[in-house]
Amino acid sequence: MIAIEGLSKSYGGVRAVEDVSLAVAAGEFFSLLGASGCGKTTLLRLIAGLDRPDAGRVAIDGVDMTEAPPYERPVNTVFQSYALFPHMSVRANVAFGLKQEGIDSAAVAARVAQALRIVHLEGFDRRKPHELSGGQKQRVALARALVKRPKVVLLDEPMAALDKKLREKTRFELKSIQHEVGLTFIMVTHDQEEAMALSDRIAVMDAGRIVQVGSPRDIYDRPANAFIAGFIGDANFFDATVSATANALLTLAAPEVERVLTAPDGGFRVGEKVRLMVRPEHLALGTERPNGNALRARIEAIAFLGDASAVEVRTAAGRPLSIRTARRDLPPAGSEIWVSWPAEAGIVLKS
Repeated sequence: MIAIEGLSKSYGGVRAVEDVSLAVAAGEFFSLLGASGCGKTTLLRLIAGLDRPDAGRVAIDGVDMTEAPPYERPVNTVFQSYALFPHMSVRANVAFGLKQEGIDSAAVAARVAQALRIVHLEGFDRRKPHELSGGQKQRVALARALVKRPKVVLLDEPMAALDKKLREKTRFELKSIQHEVGLTFIMVTHDQEEAMALSDRIAVMDAGRIVQVGSPRDIYDRPANAFIAGFIGDANFFDATVSATANALLTLAAPEVERVLTAPDGGFRVGEKVRLMVRPEHLALGTERPNGNALRARIEAIAFLGDASAVEVRTAAGRPLSIRTARRDLPPAGSEIWVSWPAEAGIVLKS
């Protein structure tokens, strides 16, 4: 549905998007994820036609749209601010674009009613924006995009203004709506959890470039480099050297670790400097020295999170580690413990 080839854009000599190529399938929920200033919003604006690229090409459903103005592109954008008309009712806000196109009133009424049903706002059509909650405003903005029947819906940080609990509820609604209408959704977000929960695929951006594209599970379990490993979720890192390979495992020498075995992740050579990444949920703690990967540490803090506990420890070499565990019988802060993890939980990355 979306084909981007060699897209670049600069502002005053600063390269916001640099040589980006990307393909998004029809019906896919695709997210552009990255920190502030990485270029994700600029890329979305280039797709929408709100900015013109310095180089490259944008095609939508097989048609070159690189030079087409926004109103000629089969896309609609839901902005972070929602951009609702405060003096208009919900019905009038949703109908606005259709009336601008000169569509007859009977067709407008039918399409508005359908859009409000899809976003579960039947009965709210006479309300003004100030009479709605944040989540309801977000759904009005989405209905206004859907009513135009675009081929692609662009979402610019659509839940940034919502509180945590409402954001979590709205995620499920948004995914359900996208599945029902079957349209292609492209979302910009800096929220890793949001991208992981909603997306079929994610493109992680850094400094104007796409550094990895994959499913949420692929990016979480098999990050392409240490930047992505640290950006997506929480991660613990060890600097290490490959000392041997045998039985489909690497043996790594690390200062804090007596012996580390991990499944290889690429063609690493003996003597090569690498970084070993282990997710907090894969680390276990105990009072007895386990077999396999293990190191001594002291518990520094424990935070009870309801369904789990976050434990901060510090190794004998002074390295802080984060552990997430469902255990309730934890030793108190200040206790000396063993930290361990299975070989398959380690991910080896280039140093």
